[in-house]
Amino acid sequence: MHSSPFSEHHVTAVIAHLLKPGRDADYEAWMHEIIPVAQTFPGYLGVNILRPKPGIQAEYIIVLHFDNHECLQAWLNSPERQDLIARIQPLIQEREDIQVLTGLETWFELPKRPQP
Repeated sequence: MHSSPFSEHHVTAVIAHLLKPGRDADYEAWMHEIIPVAQTFPGYLGVNILRPKPGIQAEYIIVLHFDNHECLQAWLNSPERQDLIARIQPLIQEREDIQVLTGLETWFELPKRPQP
């Protein structure tokens, strides 16, 4: 059995951002700012980015891992994150969608949107 940083107590936030057309480069630059800030928070375990795929997925999906719910909420509610989220409002079409999964849940549902 191999060791994993994830346990039955870890928590995952699945965050979806649907961008306005032509804002990908600005969003990528923003991700290079927010990820290092998240890494400084207690309990941070890692992040996975799923980029849009034409005809399959319209959104950027950020899969954020923390070791427990309290640490995740501290990051989600932090002034640092709130400031960074406020800065991307001009880039996104609608309010971000956040799903929080706990324990050993490994499946999440992508937002249902018609594909262009």
